[in-house]
Amino acid sequence: MNIINSVENCSDSSSSPVEDDEFINPDANAIINDLNVQDIELVPISTGPTPTEPSLGQQSAEVEKDNKGKRKRSEVWEHFKVEKLKDRSGNIVSKWQCKHCSKTYKYQLSGSTSNCARHIKTCYKLIQERVNMVEDDIHMAPICVSGSYDSVNIRQLLAKFIITAELPFSIVEQPYFNIYSKALNPSYVKISRHTMKNECMKLYEVEREKLLKILKKVDKVALTSDCWTSNQSIGYLCITVHYIDSDWKLQHSIINFLDLDPPHSGQVIYDAIRESILHWGIQKKVMSITLDNASANDLATKHLQQSLANSNHLYLGGKLFHIRCCAHILNILVQEGLKEISLLINIVREAVGYIKKSPARLKLFVESAKLLGISTSRGLSSDVKTRWNSTYYMLDSAFHYRYVIHDFFRKDKGLVWDFPEEIWQRFVKIKNILEVFESATKLFSGTSYPTSNLFLPALIAIKEVLDKASASDDEFVRGMAKPMKSKFDKYWSDCSLIMSLAIVLDPRRKLLFITYAFNKLYNNHEAVLKVKVVKESILEIFSHYCANSESSSSTRVGVMRHSSATTQPQCITNSVIMGFDDFLSSTSSVQPLKNELEVYLEEALVQPPFESRDTFNVLEWWKIYSLKYVKLSKMAKDILTIPITTVASESAFSAGGRVLDDYRSALNPKTMNALVCSSNWIRSQYKHRANVSPLILLPMNCFINPHISLYFDMFFCNHRLIWMI
Repeated sequence: MNIINSVENCSDSSSSPVEDDEFINPDANAIINDLNVQDIELVPISTGPTPTEPSLGQQSAEVEKDNKGKRKRSEVWEHFKVEKLKDRSGNIVSKWQCKHCSKTYKYQLSGSTSNCARHIKTCYKLIQERVNMVEDDIHMAPICVSGSYDSVNIRQLLAKFIITAELPFSIVEQPYFNIYSKALNPSYVKISRHTMKNECMKLYEVEREKLLKILKKVDKVALTSDCWTSNQSIGYLCITVHYIDSDWKLQHSIINFLDLDPPHSGQVIYDAIRESILHWGIQKKVMSITLDNASANDLATKHLQQSLANSNHLYLGGKLFHIRCCAHILNILVQEGLKEISLLINIVREAVGYIKKSPARLKLFVESAKLLGISTSRGLSSDVKTRWNSTYYMLDSAFHYRYVIHDFFRKDKGLVWDFPEEIWQRFVKIKNILEVFESATKLFSGTSYPTSNLFLPALIAIKEVLDKASASDDEFVRGMAKPMKSKFDKYWSDCSLIMSLAIVLDPRRKLLFITYAFNKLYNNHEAVLKVKVVKESILEIFSHYCANSESSSSTRVGVMRHSSATTQPQCITNSVIMGFDDFLSSTSSVQPLKNELEVYLEEALVQPPFESRDTFNVLEWWKIYSLKYVKLSKMAKDILTIPITTVASESAFSAGGRVLDDYRSALNPKTMNALVCSSNWIRSQYKHRANVSPLILLPMNCFINPHISLYFDMFFCNHRLIWMI
């Protein structure tokens, strides 16, 4: 097993996948190569030459001198030399070349040696030479580990390692895993897979208690839920809770990953969601749930709303409770339009699948691209029929390589390819329409920022492009846009109220944007009525927050009375103050008191700088002004919590597919729930999003996982980043 302490990419901190220095020390300069821990004893690895010994490269290196004849003092010149080499154009240029691995770097006229200095720390041949110097003395003392062996912490960290990397429990019984652990610390005690499973379940309970404490401090939460069927035809329901924490950061956590009994009816879904809500004790905090447009979800939501109405205050009589997933609705709209180019889609899908199915065909495709001078870095994309945006990516990549595809099928006769240029031009005509939908889908699919306040601007952009396409002179474009516009009018004739309230609470938009948007979405009469509904709704919700407040004085601005802290002769001041009070009540120039909502709406719109418009953080703004708008900020926190897509719940299914694949069908539902939930909770704590390869196989990038690094730090106090090669 070859183990190396570093790779060259780690020297560039900007591209490092982990930012916390607590977990990774990128200045690794030691390597153990092909060591058999059963044959030799462990020896400490030297990090460099001793003071009395010349460093590698210095023993045989000639003294480097600069242009003025002075000796170059940098350590770089002990390991680098200047060579005259040919570049790609065949020109002779000066380059710096490593004396150990012959890697070259561009010669800097300024004399800067930063690249070379970073290379010295990661040069695998230089590291190997240093290790060989140590291995020559095999009788050196074994590694000494400071402190006692803490088996409890080791098991806990190993449990986090297995959960976050989505690995099987049996990895702790793999021979070379135990050999490696023993090499790091001779005191390591082998752990069985049954013990590891129990440790993971304990960790789940610990993390669950942490989340329970957090949810107790949150006033309102929103839920998202979605269903998934595994390869074993087992139906699962993922329930995710969304909330804004005390630091005004949007958070989401999976609270249950349940197996559903067939059939997946509305009653079954309702029972599962209600049981989860009661289990977590959030029945008085749930204000909305976001689901897709399945009819079973409508029935489940109806029952759930009736169940929560007795114990929870639902805004506007429950009008904000059921949120339909906007991503699913966009998918329905686009799928209607894609029917008009079904011929193009089917032919491209078959061609892409044919090319990507065989390595030999892929090689021929790359050769054709090189002959035509087209880069292959973009690659061909396959699609998922139920995801329209994946179909768009497939068509876009195929259009980019259309000449390469034609040349490929001219050489390969395995598939009949008859695709005239006129059909490609159809995709060009509708590409601008699909791009608007694709941008909206990306915008709605965020989980780390509020999405409900982004809905109306995207909705207007979609309507404008559909209106323009429906009136196009091109018959093909007009034929595609009309059914999409018909679906649009069906789903958005009654604009969801939550989107309107959220846009009012965006300081860049407020009620002015509602008036502007509704005038574009509806006729004049309908627009006036709907703007009125939004105003009445936001006033009603705000009055609820005021009613629940202990004191209304903090929500009043304007002329207010304050008690004096100084004592004055009552006989003199009382009569004067009472006379002034009578004067105030009879003076028409004194403005009436205004509540926070009225003051907020009357203030000018926030205009962020042009370069930061796309990065404006609405939650950060409300955090800053929470002292000014005490009650209104609480209302904004709750309203902006509500997501408009089920992306957060759907993201759990990729993890579920890896944890419960074709070879892991024996996992019981309780264990499955614990693994998926705890993985989500632990990763959110460290903001870690690791790309995980299939189970059993340990990924090359597994050692950048902070829990793995912590685990090995328990064995070896001087542990540095290691990579498997």
